[in-house]
Amino acid sequence: MNAISKRLVEEVYDQILQSANLVLRNCKKFSISVLQLEDPTYAQIADQLKDLCDILDDLGDSDPDLKIAKAREYADHVRLIAAAIEIEDEESLNRHVHELDRRSFL
Repeated sequence: MNAISKRLVEEVYDQILQSANLVLRNCKKFSISVLQLEDPTYAQIADQLKDLCDILDDLGDSDPDLKIAKAREYADHVRLIAAAIEIEDEESLNRHVHELDRRSFL
């Protein structure tokens, strides 16, 4: 991976972590009914994070990077949170928020 690709991986990785952190803060602060009003929806945010992870996968093909795998984990947590919000499953939402909250965000 060249220097430009590494820098791009860093920037996209940071964006994914910031987005996951924002989702986490909102989920800790607001009820499901309020979270369902967000625009873009949390499902749309999760889809965008998945797309960013796909880009990271393409960039890191020749040199697998731990950051790429970690970004995918954060995006997966957001996807599970979004699904819980969509079906109004508070127990699942709380479980996935707790799991994401245990992550390091580094």
